[in-house]
Amino acid sequence: PTVLVPYAAPANNYYPAFSPDNEWVLFNRSPSGSNSFGQSDQNGNSTNGVPDAELWVVSAKGGAARKLAALSIGKDAFDSWPKWTPVNQDYRGKKLMWFTFSSKRGYGLRTPDGDRTQLWMAAFDPEKGKMSADPAYPPFWLPIQEIDSGNHIAQWVTRIERQPCGTPGMCAQGEECIEGRCIPKIK
Repeated sequence: PTVLVPYAAPANNYYPAFSPDNEWVLFNRSPSGSNSFGQSDQNGNSTNGVPDAELWVVSAKGGAARKLAALSIGKDAFDSWPKWTPVNQDYRGKKLMWFTFSSKRGYGLRTPDGDRTQLWMAAFDPEKGKMSADPAYPPFWLPIQEIDSGNHIAQWVTRIERQPCGTPGMCAQGEECIEGRCIPKIK
C-alpha cells in the first residue's frame, strides 16, 4: 500500500473514492478531527454528519492534497460521501468528469443551511488538477430528490432498461408509452 495523504493531527481523512480513470482520489477531511460518522450536539442529538467536513482531492500517484475550494461554502455544510460518476465525458475537446456528494447546504428557499442532507453534483477538470489549480466547478443541486428526506450517496447506472409497449394501457400507473418504451410521466 502507498500512503497518498499522510496523517496530520488533528485532521481526519475518510471516505476516499477513485475516479473512473484511476488518476484521482476524492476524499473527506475534517480539519477539527471530528469522527467521520458524525457528532452529537450539546443535547445529545445526532447532527447526522461532520459540520466541518470538506471535500479534497489528491492525485492517485501521490503529491499534495488540495481542498476543492469551488465547492466550499464555509462552516456547517456537512459536505460528505464523494462519489464519481462511472464515465468520463468530452467537453470542447477536453476530458471532464463528474462527481456527487451529500451536503446540508441550503437549497434556495426550500431547505435552510444545516436542515438535511441532499445530493449535489459538480464537474471536475483533470487538466486544471494537473496544473495545481482547483479542478472543481461550483456544484448544483440534483433534481428529482425527496426534499423532505436526507439523501447521502448517489447510485449510478450507465443504461436504463425500460418495459416495451405498443399502447398507452401497457404501461404502469405514472408511466406513458413513448417511442415504444414505458417512460415515467414528468410532473
